[in-house]
Amino acid sequence: MELKGYQIRDVIGSGGMATVYRGMQLSLQRPVAIKVLNEQMRSEPEVRQAFEHEALIIARLAHPNIIPVIDRGTRSDGAPCFIMEYVNGVDLAQAVKGAELTLERKLDILLQVARALAYAHRNSVIHRDIKPGNIIVDRDWHVRVVDFGIALLYRETGELQDKPLNADGAGSQARDSDLIMGSENYMAPETITSATSATVQSDLYSFGVVAYELLTGRLPNRGLRAPSKFVSELPKDIERLVLECLAPEPEQRPKRAEELCDRLLLALQGAHLDQQQAVRAKQTLGEKSFTLLDVLAESETKASYVFVEANTQRCYVVTKQPRKHPSISTWKRMAGLKHPNWVTIQGVSENSSACVLVSDYMDGGTLSERLTQTLAPAQFLPWAQQIARGLSHAHEQGFWHGNLSATQVFFDEQQSLRLAGFADGDLQALTKKHRAKISAPQFLDDVRACGQLFHTMLLDYEPRYHLGQLKVGKAFKRLPQGLQRLLISMLDENALNQIDKPVNQLMGRVSQQLMAMEDQLPTQVWSKKTSVKPVSQDPQAEKKKLLLFLLLVLLFLVLVDVGVITLFRMGLLG
Repeated sequence: MELKGYQIRDVIGSGGMATVYRGMQLSLQRPVAIKVLNEQMRSEPEVRQAFEHEALIIARLAHPNIIPVIDRGTRSDGAPCFIMEYVNGVDLAQAVKGAELTLERKLDILLQVARALAYAHRNSVIHRDIKPGNIIVDRDWHVRVVDFGIALLYRETGELQDKPLNADGAGSQARDSDLIMGSENYMAPETITSATSATVQSDLYSFGVVAYELLTGRLPNRGLRAPSKFVSELPKDIERLVLECLAPEPEQRPKRAEELCDRLLLALQGAHLDQQQAVRAKQTLGEKSFTLLDVLAESETKASYVFVEANTQRCYVVTKQPRKHPSISTWKRMAGLKHPNWVTIQGVSENSSACVLVSDYMDGGTLSERLTQTLAPAQFLPWAQQIARGLSHAHEQGFWHGNLSATQVFFDEQQSLRLAGFADGDLQALTKKHRAKISAPQFLDDVRACGQLFHTMLLDYEPRYHLGQLKVGKAFKRLPQGLQRLLISMLDENALNQIDKPVNQLMGRVSQQLMAMEDQLPTQVWSKKTSVKPVSQDPQAEKKKLLLFLLLVLLFLVLVDVGVITLFRMGLLG
């Protein structure tokens, strides 16, 4: 059997739903993994839908602990398939057989799984089948989570979407609410009777089973015994974490996968890091009361680390920048200033080799990680308001951002948005007279950057221009009129040049417009396990619907009347 553009080779894995082959992408001559739906399953609509659904879900996700989808297609015999990046590794169950793993190695594996889950959940994806067989480990003990075949999308409210995406991204027929999907030993109690009862906490329960088994070498049974009964050196906090994940009621489990990541990091104390990385990080912050937990990023010019302070157990991000960084005066003035939509800078210091910035740690990830699909206005508006409020307050205080993008917008524990990365701007030396003029282009640059970010959030592509004028396409014209006008006012050069107000007040006006638009959204009634049903509060809309219905009835009566007359005449002629 052939697949256009690929060479299918030997089998590397198989299950009840599909078979995975090692293959070769001919155009790039690179190894790939090709997942093909099994023949006996192709006539099952639910299974075929789940298989096609998997490719669409993974294609949205881009994370180092999730294997990406490269392509999809149909084999010459009609079998649907999709192509993934090839990983030379084995599943977790095979990886631990006969291997003497240290506790630190096991916790590192669990940390990587938790990070994959946290990222999937941020993008409204519940895996629903976390188990050792769906966790691939390579020779370097790098972990990837696979098999999203029965994953489910859910809304930000926690409600499930009962219409999984089909090939064109639209909703398809809802799944049977009584359908049971998953692997019994790893399924949360609430999903045993109905697959659509799954929540984020259901994945965390499965994670707890995997963690218990990895740490103790056995599955948790009904008379659940504490893991420390089998592993005496297990840290108490890790034992509590595993037992909390295994709580029978979802509300008794951790609220977010990020909590798993944070507690595992605290237990590891940096033991999962490369030794040279750890040495470089510790040189950045010489304080004895701070312990290195993680490395966020490292390059020749910049590095970011996570440290925990021993007395308060609070986590901080420590960023090392080149000495005499042009933004250091801004950072020093911002240190200690607080706003609900800023990442607070706790301190700034300089030494002979570097500038060090200490700021609060945000464990909810960045906005860029959540832009795997366009945002509906109801989701966009509250996020956009928070961005606008944070930027507006900065402008009022005489700061501009100069570096605004989705990677500089973070989520905190309460899922509030906070701006970080204020890179340039110090208007302390400017007089009030100068501040009021449009001659401060940095403020306008922030407005444009914010408009570009809003455009990407709503349309999934950056704005395009022709002779300084914003180009609008079909997708743009489908946006609510208020959002169209707002984006044009922030992005169109002609509109920006006609501004007659102080430029440092522009973002305040944007924030007010966003708030007014959110107030105009129709009220939505959320019903458990049902799709969203907006209830319009506009009486004019209801009148229009009634009028349309009456017109249709009138048209029907006219057609019936014409038909009767025609039949009557035919009878006379006959």
